[in-house]
Amino acid sequence: MIATVPTVVLFLVSSSIIGNSIDTWFSLQIDRTLDESRQVADAYYQSAADDASFFAHRIADQVTEKRLLREEEGEALSSFVQDRQRDYHLGVVEVFSTTGEALVVAVNPDIPAANFSRPDSDLVSSALAGNATTRVEEVVGGSVIRVAVPIGRASRRRKQSARWW
Repeated sequence: MIATVPTVVLFLVSSSIIGNSIDTWFSLQIDRTLDESRQVADAYYQSAADDASFFAHRIADQVTEKRLLREEEGEALSSFVQDRQRDYHLGVVEVFSTTGEALVVAVNPDIPAANFSRPDSDLVSSALAGNATTRVEEVVGGSVIRVAVPIGRASRRRKQSARWW
């Protein structure tokens, strides 16, 4: 009986120490894994945002070079934007007039429409003011990278904007 009490105390202390050590070890492993996962996700989103921005600027430059913003080029602009949307595997490409009216909208049919509900117009306003803007937004079922860039002056001498999702 005398040996039982110290053995039980030793068992309880040992269990507590081992349990705390394992909890700490796993906690550190989980924290490190979560941090590394966040870094991978951030790098992925940055890369995807860089790609979207590159494509947006490329499309804007080509629209300007081909002078597709002239009113008589409406069909050519629509065809061009739809082709680039497919070629670059973009979800949505929109071109807006200086008044914020959508001139062309090209949508990937494989993307759920709920993911492309019209965002705040501040993105378009920013592009119309001459500023390129990139934003990652959370939507139902994931994230959307939105890029808006200004399109150079057309024959009407007004800036246009385009947005890519």
